[in-house]
Amino acid sequence: MKRIIKIYPVVSILIVICLLLGILTTFWGSVMYDLFAFHSKPIYCWQYFSGTFMHGSKEAPVWFIWFHLVLNTLMLLPFGGLLEYKRGSKYVFLVLLLLW
Repeated sequence: MKRIIKIYPVVSILIVICLLLGILTTFWGSVMYDLFAFHSKPIYCWQYFSGTFMHGSKEAPVWFIWFHLVLNTLMLLPFGGLLEYKRGSKYVFLVLLLLW
């Protein structure tokens, strides 16, 4: 585990953020979506950033949230990890910033 974090720090941080938001959404789904999801008229400035992590419907069942999270993580680790391994952490961080 420490080896993965050392080799892929940006991807690891992104996965940890997704997992933390997934856990919080499991218990406080409606509040989490109201605070962090990107709506047509965001109330808070951080919703421009946090909306990337909090998308979908607040009425979605818990199993779907975790299924979606597992699939995203399974795609992010090999592809993001490969990109970070080949091009470096700074490049991956820049790509993520540009994609937002």
